[in-house]
Amino acid sequence: MDAAHTFERFAATTNPPIPPGTSGQGQKQVEIVVIHTTIEATRKAMQAVLQLAKDLEAHIRLLAPQIVPQAAYGVPPVSIRFLADQLLPLTGAIATLVDIRLGSDRWDIIRNSLPPASLVVVGGRRFWPWRDRRLAMRLQKAGHNVLFVKSH
Repeated sequence: MDAAHTFERFAATTNPPIPPGTSGQGQKQVEIVVIHTTIEATRKAMQAVLQLAKDLEAHIRLLAPQIVPQAAYGVPPVSIRFLADQLLPLTGAIATLVDIRLGSDRWDIIRNSLPPASLVVVGGRRFWPWRDRRLAMRLQKAGHNVLFVKSH
């Protein structure tokens, strides 16, 4: 089963977010995608993005890939609602789409969730774990514009 077929979305505000790629006037709008790594790293990344989003009048999407073993596909190891409740406070005052996606491979989930040449923000520790830095480098090699935010 493809990771892109199973997902749930939770809006951080009661106002529905503007669909990616358009503004209220029909103009092209920038979408900034923050990829959830850890709660602390995502908090730092969201803090960095909030001012940038205001300046660019951008739409923010917080992408949270969740690995689900093939044997338990469709039944995440952590409740979707529990994860959403942890992520929603990180979004601040700007309308943010929290996009939780399930799949068996983290890279496939992320790759299938991003349009070409996306503006992506990844938070992580300076030296360890290397996983977050490797993700940022892999996204850059795939043609995305990547900002790495150090959480420690």
